Amino acid sequence: MNESIDHYDSDNSPYSIRPLPPVLRHGLAAVAAMGFFSFFTSLGLLTFLTYKLITWHNGPPREEKKDPIAKVESPPPTEAAFIIPNEWSASQQELSEKPTKETWIQRAINEPPNQFLVLIFNLLLADIQQALAFLLNVEWLTRNAIEVGTKTCWTQGWFISTGDLASSVFITAIAMHTYISIVRAKMLPTWAFHTAIVMMWGFVYGTGILGVIVTENGKNDGGFAGSTRSIRTSDSPYTIYGSSFL
Repeated sequence: MNESIDHYDSDNSPYSIRPLPPVLRHGLAAVAAMGFFSFFTSLGLLTFLTYKLITWHNGPPREEKKDPIAKVESPPPTEAAFIIPNEWSASQQELSEKPTKETWIQRAINEPPNQFLVLIFNLLLADIQQALAFLLNVEWLTRNAIEVGTKTCWTQGWFISTGDLASSVFITAIAMHTYISIVRAKMLPTWAFHTAIVMMWGFVYGTGILGVIVTENGKNDGGFAGSTRSIRTSDSPYTIYGSSFL
């Protein structure tokens, strides 16, 4: 293919493209630039949220509210000095006032972080995967070719597949969580919320792995990255359904 061609016919060029026509060079350059921007902004926000979660975990525990009208069933040790030795009552008071340090798991259970913040955290992880796929276009611009079957091609296909699906899944999760929290005025139990997140990531990566297994790593389409190409009339129904779902 020569450099003067100003369009790309995916039906007649289903596999590697060498050299890149101008229309693809310009398009890939724009996508790569936005990929870099998305990657670093998402990574910056993810770092900030991680810092906030760490400082929350290392911060002082939340003070429990005491009932001002709580009844005392027995007299304090100072009023029973004629029965209890002063040394014993003093040591007992010191032990009762000594704070017990919570473990990470206990703190997470007793004072879980904001659920909406956790969902945003996971959405950023998905966006970073998408951005990684797009910034890999720099490799094609450097080679002046898109070479199917290379490690870069496979990696880009994997990140696009998992990143797109993960973003869709967590955007849907945020919408549902907002509806439950605001409209229904309910809050998911912590265990159910964490289980849902694990299941969502399991669905994303399970679907990606299943795609590799079912297509035998894209054997009939020049590699797994074939699933990321534009839909053609020769594509299988699985590709069309998958693209429509995303």
